[in-house]
Parts: sequence; C-alpha cells; structure tokens
Amino acid sequence: MYLRCAYFEGDVPACHRERFDAILNEKIASKMLTFPGIRHLRMLRGLEYESPERPIYLVIEHGYDSPEAIQTAITSAARASMQSALDELMPLFEGRVYHVNYASETCHLSGNAARP
Repeated sequence: MYLRCAYFEGDVPACHRERFDAILNEKIASKMLTFPGIRHLRMLRGLEYESPERPIYLVIEHGYDSPEAIQTAITSAARASMQSALDELMPLFEGRVYHVNYASETCHLSGNAARP
C-alpha cells in the first residue's frame, strides 16, 4: 500500500472549527473519495501532543496501490475540482500544510505475542 498524507500543522480558531469541519467533511472528503485509484481515506485529528511546539491539527491520509496511482490521483480532474473547496477551507486554518508520500508495511502480532 502507498499513502499520501497531508499534514495540517497549526490550528483552527474555535470560532471557525464548525465551518472548517463542515467544508472538510461535506466538500473535501466527498471529492477525495472520487479520486481515481483511491483505496481508503482517513482523517486523523490531533487530540494530545508530545511536542506542543509542533501541533498537527489534522492529517488526511489516502491510500493507493502504487506510487503511480498517487500521481494519477493528484493530477486528476477530481482533485482539480476540489480547488474551490480548498479555497474556502484554507483561510480558516492558521499554520502550514505539507504532504508526504509513504510506502506502507503492516506488521502483525505472532500467535505467541501477548495482547493487551
């Protein structure tokens, strides 16, 4: 599995959170689910921070079968159609956004390993 993550490092002022969440859920996520080749979409919202000087407010993770599939998705018409929603969303966010592409591996517990 290959992942692309958007990191929202910063904060959304309390007065904008409801609108931010509405745009994110109703416009951004719905468009992202139409990206060609997408396997999953996950929104990770920060609750507690080990390093408060680097608060990650939100991570948007989407998964694909290959690095090429990521490139197809991020250059697609579906992603381009999301621009007006991003133009609404970004002024509500105070911080920076950056992306990282990952190769993902899953590790499983063996049958002998203790489970919590």
